[in-house]
Amino acid sequence: MANMEELHTAASAYYQNASNGLRQLAEEFFNSMDTNGDGGVSFNEFVQFFVQNGYTFDPNLFRSLDRNGNGWLELCEVVTFYYILKTRSVRCKYCGSYQMGLYFTCVTCFNNARSTGYTYDLCCMCYGAGRHQQQHPHHNYFLDSYVLLRVQAGLPLPAGAPNPNVWCACCGNNRMGLYFTCVACFDNAGNTGHTYDLCSECYRARRHRQHHPQHNCFLDSYVLLRVKTGLPLLAGAQNPQQALAPRPAPNAPQQALARRLAPNAPQQRRLTTFQALEMSVNAVNLGVTVGNFAVQLGSIGCSIM
Repeated sequence: MANMEELHTAASAYYQNASNGLRQLAEEFFNSMDTNGDGGVSFNEFVQFFVQNGYTFDPNLFRSLDRNGNGWLELCEVVTFYYILKTRSVRCKYCGSYQMGLYFTCVTCFNNARSTGYTYDLCCMCYGAGRHQQQHPHHNYFLDSYVLLRVQAGLPLPAGAPNPNVWCACCGNNRMGLYFTCVACFDNAGNTGHTYDLCSECYRARRHRQHHPQHNCFLDSYVLLRVKTGLPLLAGAQNPQQALAPRPAPNAPQQALARRLAPNAPQQRRLTTFQALEMSVNAVNLGVTVGNFAVQLGSIGCSIM
């Protein structure tokens, strides 16, 4: 899975900046997945989570999350799994693949997303092959997600440059991929002419608390772009609205599979813990504009974790 190390770093950064309450919920979620209490989530325990919660299972995901290849997932790896589950909802409209990193978006559909409830997104390969010209001929103005976010901030794009330069305000490194942005500064960039951006490593180390103490609400660039559409932060469902609806109870075959994988698993405890974490994180989903996002999230530390 592409960009997994980047996703691990971003998820860790959210976790390190989360409130103690959200950290505890994340740890309880990990413990509920670890049904035999051995300190790690096995492949069978991982599958059981998907069965119980109605998600489509991808066998490659477990291997991608298992950074050291030891055959089970530790807390930091489960945190990454939850981060992916909640944020990586964008699918290529042509090939159907989930987009973990850079992708292209129809600007017209993006600007109308608040009223239509959707965007039109393509992976780099499908956009490069011009496949939108067959399925989406009425709109031909596309920008990649990196550039589109800077446009949404009201900042000019450097002439002749394919991507605007984003520099970490702490370490000074140029950011070519995912980075974190102060939401308040982003929302005011049209007036100030700048944003306050951090690499994942500096945000994880909380260096903004020394250099930028007046603002503590940060989102990563992938999530912030979705917030700008006015669509809820969902993931785990093809339709954004499905992620906010109560999940149906597992059917008989699913229950049988769950019992076979972990016959002594405390299934109710697992579901209850997951639902508690979902309720906390769904507070983020209520933000429909960046302008009031910081106010709405202030009570939970503006963390999706």
